[in-house]
Amino acid sequence: MDPGGVAIQPGSAFDTVFYPGVKNPAQAVVFTVMPGQALDSVIFNVQPRAASSLYSIETYSFPGP
Repeated sequence: MDPGGVAIQPGSAFDTVFYPGVKNPAQAVVFTVMPGQALDSVIFNVQPRAASSLYSIETYSFPGP
C-alpha cells in the first residue's frame, strides 16, 4: 500500500540492494525499528533486472530479543 492506502501493483524485476545502495549485506546500514515506530527518511533506488529469477519472497519478524 502506498501512503494514501492505495494498493501498489507489482512492477518489473529488480536487483537486490541494501541501504545505502550496496549489494553486500555486510556493508549495509542497520536500522532498529520499534513497534509503532516509522522510518520515513530512508530512500534508495534499485536497478531493473532483465529477467526475474525469484518467484516469491516472504519476510518474517519475531518480537523480542
